[in-house]
Amino acid sequence: MNVLHMEKKYVIIKLSINGEYGSSLLEQLSGLLSIYPKIIFDMEGINFNSMHLGEMINLYNAFKEIWKNEDSEVILVNVTDFSKEVFLRTKLNQIFHLHNSISDATQSI
Repeated sequence: MNVLHMEKKYVIIKLSINGEYGSSLLEQLSGLLSIYPKIIFDMEGINFNSMHLGEMINLYNAFKEIWKNEDSEVILVNVTDFSKEVFLRTKLNQIFHLHNSISDATQSI
């Protein structure tokens, strides 16, 4: 995971397929969740499996609890076709906003 860019309202994070061993995505991002009401994840090259989905759902739930009374969203960009299909089949595209590029996502904010 690498922070690519920070603005007042959002942060862009590049997720790694390897991740940080020994800590969950939620633990890795705990410091950023309460600062930025909009998080953009660059998912380039990542094909989701059940473990990834569980991590993203846990992260989303914690994020929404923090920002429950605010305009907030979790945006995924550069999602592979395989992963898009997973999000559509599980209906997770209803809670995670999918965009084709970082530029598309930042323009939507």
